[in-house]
Amino acid sequence: MMRSLTLSAAVVSTVTAFTEAIADATGGRITDAPREAATAMADPEFDRRMNALGQTNDQATMRGSWVPLSTEFEHGNYGGNSTTLHISYPACTPEHDVLTRVNLDVSENLGQWNDKISSFRSYGDCQVNHYEHFDFRGDSTDWSNSSGWFGSMNDKTSSIEWQ
Repeated sequence: MMRSLTLSAAVVSTVTAFTEAIADATGGRITDAPREAATAMADPEFDRRMNALGQTNDQATMRGSWVPLSTEFEHGNYGGNSTTLHISYPACTPEHDVLTRVNLDVSENLGQWNDKISSFRSYGDCQVNHYEHFDFRGDSTDWSNSSGWFGSMNDKTSSIEWQ
């Protein structure tokens, strides 16, 4: 059975270069990400490195470190502005049976992303579901680890879950 946890430790990285956003989102563990987000999304080595960050069971390594959950994009095909959401504990692993959630329209840091997300990529074996309405209601994208286009859910996300 899964427990629910509201994503309160998420920090939005909204800096000009994707490289800087990833350095912030990973607590400085990845400082050489591609400058452009679309380039990073097509790079299997970047994907492998991001996924590996949430897979450690070494609590000493994880203490004080950020674990990226997903990068959300303003446009389809991983284009436009992006934000990388991260938390301070490993998520989406059998050892951490937690459903992480956030309501975009009431989040102090994420309110600007309400009804603006068109694509995403998750990390660390996370499956993500984007919902049309606050409190995880309405239409949804269904569970996935990546989507280059939301179709009828384009620019409608108001809450997100990770598992």
